Amino acid sequence: MTLEDRVQRYQKTQFGGRYFATALQNPDFGQLAGAYGADYTRVDSSGALGAALRDIGKPSRLHLVEIAMPDGFANLP
Repeated sequence: MTLEDRVQRYQKTQFGGRYFATALQNPDFGQLAGAYGADYTRVDSSGALGAALRDIGKPSRLHLVEIAMPDGFANLP
């Protein structure tokens, strides 16, 4: 069950099904990084994170790393 599902269930029982701020979506982190003049890297697994951080090295400016977790945190080692 996702956090969104839990919040909706709580709102249904406590507030008669009046939902507020539960249809959440992530922003486009690449565009967000660009808007702030930052570099951007996206990884799709915890295993790829180490390689991405090594490739980035010691950045001279802000660098946003998005770690996509489609299955939540269940598959973290």
